Amino acid sequence: MIKKAVILLTLGVLTVSLAACESSQDKSARKAALAAKQLKIQEKGMVIAKVDSRIKIISITPLRGTDRNAVVVTVKSTAKTPLVDVPIALYSYDKGKKAFYTNTTAGTDATLTQIPIIRPGQTFEWVDDQVTGGFPRRSTARIGFGKTYKSVPADPTLSKEVFFADPVSGVALRGKATNRSPFEQARLIVFSVSRQGGRIIAAGRSVIEKLPAKGKGKPQGFAVYYVGADPRKGKLSNFIPLIDLSK
Repeated sequence: MIKKAVILLTLGVLTVSLAACESSQDKSARKAALAAKQLKIQEKGMVIAKVDSRIKIISITPLRGTDRNAVVVTVKSTAKTPLVDVPIALYSYDKGKKAFYTNTTAGTDATLTQIPIIRPGQTFEWVDDQVTGGFPRRSTARIGFGKTYKSVPADPTLSKEVFFADPVSGVALRGKATNRSPFEQARLIVFSVSRQGGRIIAAGRSVIEKLPAKGKGKPQGFAVYYVGADPRKGKLSNFIPLIDLSK
């Protein structure tokens, strides 16, 4: 199970223009302040005090695996601008009132605690494929406020996607990711969901540790290992949102 560091994302709304001028000193100070805040919150976990009503939860789907389970939270944004670094808290229950699993505890990997970017009117299928401790009879989610941007570059593209047989995990997907933005990406998340007859039957995610900025390097490979049924039986949807908008 992935357990590293949790990031509590800013719950207030911050308007940022990508065209605005920012000196190297300002950028360094901003990044240092953000790192200090993240370090402080790593010890406490994630708390979403207020939910963003502009992001509607459409459905929450549990998927059964062998050594772990998964939950897919399908959401839709009604905001008029892109929302970035949107915190999402997941709680999964068996019979009792206390969640046996949540992604809000200290030590949870940061890639499991946010929707990196959701665009106006976009339907997004967020995946947590590290659910352990039981199979969720029911799950709930809370979505907080991210940062508001006037515009954001295009998301990376995926290519050369092909299924392959993994001796441990079964059917998996590999491919290449290419950055279309001027921002280098660190710990970029590939979300993959398979639907059959409108029903989610499998889902997984992959983390690309580093993706060079447009024109600065080669496409990077990824591999998605699924939870649920054979993903080849359904129609596949892949999401790879930008995660870093700072040079």
